[in-house]
Amino acid sequence: MRAISTNYGNNDTYVAIINSDMLLKFWENVPENDQINYELSHGNEESWVSDYKYHYAEDGFTGGISNPVPIPKIQYIDNITPNYITVLDCTRTIWLLANGADSFPVECTGYNNAKNVYNFIGKKEFELKTIAELMK
Repeated sequence: MRAISTNYGNNDTYVAIINSDMLLKFWENVPENDQINYELSHGNEESWVSDYKYHYAEDGFTGGISNPVPIPKIQYIDNITPNYITVLDCTRTIWLLANGADSFPVECTGYNNAKNVYNFIGKKEFELKTIAELMK
């Protein structure tokens, strides 16, 4: 997986390694009016593999190191109760979940968002870093 090149020098874009089970716990809280996130967050491997865009991720992940897919973007929403995670790159995320990834990197914009993602669903053995720090 790769960070999007336009974010390489960005000190406001962070990468966190997240726990898939914790992601699902917070993603399921997404409100019903976010139809795509709601349906996918309440899905399972069978429904994810049947998603109409799943084959795009399948193709994308076959590129390997020579053509890595971008890291999925997520956002922590804390201005309503319950707090929840919204996934901005659903297809990559459901592909990772359907293929048994117990953890994976995500891209977060803004320190507060990244810190909340890290605190609630992050793998604590990996530090939260900006993309700029990772590229040094």
